[in-house]
Amino acid sequence: MGSLRFLVDENVLYQAHDGLNEKGQEDYSAGNLILAIVRKCHKFALDEELRMRYRAILKALESKGRQGQLAVNVSKILSQVLMKPEKIFEPTSRSVKLPKEVPDDDRPLVELAIDSKALFVTTDGRLAVRLGELSVLTKHGLEVLRPEDAIERASGD
Repeated sequence: MGSLRFLVDENVLYQAHDGLNEKGQEDYSAGNLILAIVRKCHKFALDEELRMRYRAILKALESKGRQGQLAVNVSKILSQVLMKPEKIFEPTSRSVKLPKEVPDDDRPLVELAIDSKALFVTTDGRLAVRLGELSVLTKHGLEVLRPEDAIERASGD
C-alpha cells in the first residue's frame, strides 16, 4: 500500500483527461501519474475547498463528453476517489498561513499541500518559482513537482 500523499492541481486533471500538456502537445504524463497514484494506493490530499473544485472539474469533464480518444478517464477515477475515504488524506488541523504574495487562487492548495505533507503536483512553473523566491519551499519542506517528475515517485513507493 502506498504511503505518499499527492496534492494534484486542477490543471493536471484536465491534462490527464486530454492527453495534452499546457502547451497543447501530446503528453500522457499527467494521466500516467493519476493512474500510478491510484494503482499504488497513494492518497490524494483534499479538503472541502479542493473537493468542491474537483467536483466542478468532474462536471466539466462529464459535460465535455468524449471529444476524441480520452487519454485517461479522469471523471471515472475522480468519482471513485471522492467516494472512498481511504483514498483521501485530509489534515486534522490547518496551521500554515502563507505570505500575501502567494496568489489567492493558489494559496489554499499550497497551504493544504504543506499541512498534508503532500507532494504538490502542478504544471504552473511560475507558481513554483514564486514559492521558491518567497522561501516557502525551504521553510515548509514543500516539494513541487511536474507530472512527469512525480510519476517516478508515485510508481516507486
